[in-house]
Amino acid sequence: MMASERFSRIAELVNEKDFVSTRDLSEQMKVSEPTIRKDLEELDRQGILLKVHGGARRLRQQMILTKGAELDMSQRSRNQRQKDAVARKAASIVQDGDCVFLDGGTSVE
Repeated sequence: MMASERFSRIAELVNEKDFVSTRDLSEQMKVSEPTIRKDLEELDRQGILLKVHGGARRLRQQMILTKGAELDMSQRSRNQRQKDAVARKAASIVQDGDCVFLDGGTSVE
C-alpha cells in the first residue's frame, strides 16, 4: 500500500473511531509499526490528526468553557474586522527570527 493510500485510510479510521492504535493500523495496513509511527507524525504535522502515545486521536473542534457551557469559538468571536486589522498590523511588524507569544483567546484565533 502506497503512503498516500495509508494516509487517506488512517485519516478515515481516526475520524470514524476517534482513536486508533499504532498496532491496529500496522496490522490493517500490513506495514511495520515504525512505518505507521512515521505516517502518524506526518499526518499530525499536516494537522489532520493528533499523534498520541500508542496511536492517534481525531482532532476536535476548538471549544471554550464558559460558566459551565461549551461554546464553539466561532460563536464567541466579535469585532472580527477590528481583530483582523490588528492581526495584519502585527504581522507587518514581526520579522524573521522574532519570537512571538500568542495566547488562546478569540483575538488570536
